[in-house]
Amino acid sequence: MAAEALGRARFTTAELVEELAWPDSGVEVGLVESAGGVRSPLTHDGDTVAFVRALSPDLVLLVADAGLGTINAVRMSMDALAVAPHCTVVLNRFDGADDLHVRNRRWLTERDALQVVTMPGEETAVTALVRGWRRDAEAEEPGAGARHRRHRTGLPRDHRLPPVAQSTVRAPNYYVSMGDSYSVGYQPGSGHGGYTAYVAHRSHLTLVNFGCAGATTTSILVTIGCPLTLPHTAGAISYTATTQAAAAEAFIVAHRGHIGVITVSSVGMT
Repeated sequence: MAAEALGRARFTTAELVEELAWPDSGVEVGLVESAGGVRSPLTHDGDTVAFVRALSPDLVLLVADAGLGTINAVRMSMDALAVAPHCTVVLNRFDGADDLHVRNRRWLTERDALQVVTMPGEETAVTALVRGWRRDAEAEEPGAGARHRRHRTGLPRDHRLPPVAQSTVRAPNYYVSMGDSYSVGYQPGSGHGGYTAYVAHRSHLTLVNFGCAGATTTSILVTIGCPLTLPHTAGAISYTATTQAAAAEAFIVAHRGHIGVITVSSVGMT
């Protein structure tokens, strides 16, 4: 539509995809940003849904406003994005002090079982999510190498494992830790160390630590963020706009099939 208004030549989805190319080396994560809503015209013959179908990315981030109309917009967009195997919702301009924002997120995660992260405040979680899916994609395409990942559109779709087959070859990657100060490294008499880093080392898993010093069985469910952090926490994850339980659950859901160990420290928790 914009091309037509500007008097430019029309272009198709296939032509747009062909314009995409990664450098030959040094690309850890490639980001392709669309414009408008997922059903807004993007090319002469398709919208963002058609673009996603043609591009076949490892992960789709659906960015949505956190306020009024969020649930309807996200639900309709997610229905349209059923072509994407992995999709995460990013609630933009999220305000943890805004009751509507908080309720919208809770509804999407608890009622609709969606993976939701918020901005600002959870940049670390988004980074971990993207890098986690990148490692998953590499594991699922052992013979493809970086060249095929950079030129995914040149790889016939039947070369990719179907979802059922993918789940059978996935290996555990993560150790998720929750709980109080013991989960983040506190040890009586030393004040540091702890068992989580040891377990991660011995199990050869990546530690993802949602623990919070002083946490209780109530606070992990209702307290937003972690008000008391211990220095040098191994594998620490920031979740400033949600609860410990919700943040951990979102990560586990997003990495289904890749969680090797989950521990919840409850020593002294009430």
